[in-house]
Formats: sequence, C-alpha cells, structure tokens
Amino acid sequence: MKILENNLKKLNISKIMLLASVTSFVAGIVVSKLTKNGYTGFSEYINNILLSEFHSNDKIPLFLYILQRRLKNYILVWLFSVTILSVPYNLSYIFLKSFSSGFVLGALVILYGWNGFAAGLSYAFPHYLIYIPTMATAIIRTWKLHQRIQKGVYARKGKLILEQIPIFLCLFCCMIIGSVLETFVNPSFIEWIHII
Repeated sequence: MKILENNLKKLNISKIMLLASVTSFVAGIVVSKLTKNGYTGFSEYINNILLSEFHSNDKIPLFLYILQRRLKNYILVWLFSVTILSVPYNLSYIFLKSFSSGFVLGALVILYGWNGFAAGLSYAFPHYLIYIPTMATAIIRTWKLHQRIQKGVYARKGKLILEQIPIFLCLFCCMIIGSVLETFVNPSFIEWIHII
C-alpha cells in the first residue's frame, strides 16, 4: 500500500482521477457489450423498473433514501482521509461509480439505441452537475489532507481536520441540493424526455 501511495504521489491528483474515471467508464461499456445476452431479453422489464419510482406522488421517502445514500458516500470519503485506507478507498469509489455508469449507459444504448443514450443522460440530469464537482472536490481535498497527515504532522492532526470544516459543510450542503434535484426535478425531466 505504501508503494502504491508513493507512486501516486508522483502524479497529479486530478490526472489520477481523470484516468481512473475514463478507464473504468470505458471498461463498464465494454462489459455491457460482452454481457448483453444476459439482459437484452428483459428490456421491457428493465424499462418498467427504471420508470416505476417516478410515478409516485410521495417523494419524501424517496428523498430521504437518496439523501442517506449520497451523504453516506460523501462522509465516508472524509472519514477514510485520516486512515491508511484513504487512497485505496477513493480509487475504489471512483472505479465503482465510473464503471457502473459506463455499464448502465452502454446497456441502455444496446437496448434502445440513441434513445437509450438520451435516456441514460437524462437519468443523470441535473443532479450530477452538482454531485460530480462536489465529490471530485471532496476527494481532492481529503487526498491532500491525507498526504499532509502522512508526512508526520500528527501533532497538528486535529487542527488540520478543523481547517476542513468550512469546505466540508459547504460541500455537504451541495450534496443536499443535489439530492433535492434528484428527487423532485429529475423525474419530471425524465418523463419529458420519454414524451419526446
């Protein structure tokens, strides 16, 4: 793990994130292509699942579920920053999210063609315009915090963490805004796309 961290320190954190995201996203698309025989026969069933939650008038339980799921990921990124698992956790998070996004988008294109591509983008709008920069900023800040702690500044560990509270709260609010958009705006946008 120490060798991994030393090698990663030689690279810019933004370049690492971009490389990990693009690589795993493309891998997700490739896997969706290779495994298409496993889901192409269930296109109507998949479509019903994707649309079912958007016809509910009771959005509060959905909002609480989305908020809990999004904030859990956000908080874990910060918690792991003060442990030796910070780097592998961040990379695993990036790989998993990018791979699953690539797989879903690839599967939708295989099932529905260009309509599937448009639908895939609509499922991420507008909330991912908030989530992506928010999580990217959180990972960069926590990565730098982890590096400073690893340099042996343990006497100032508490002070370093306290310095991050303003940005933590600001990004925390962004995640809440993203959850609101995902719950109350995204379903209407998806229904509009399907009408078109």
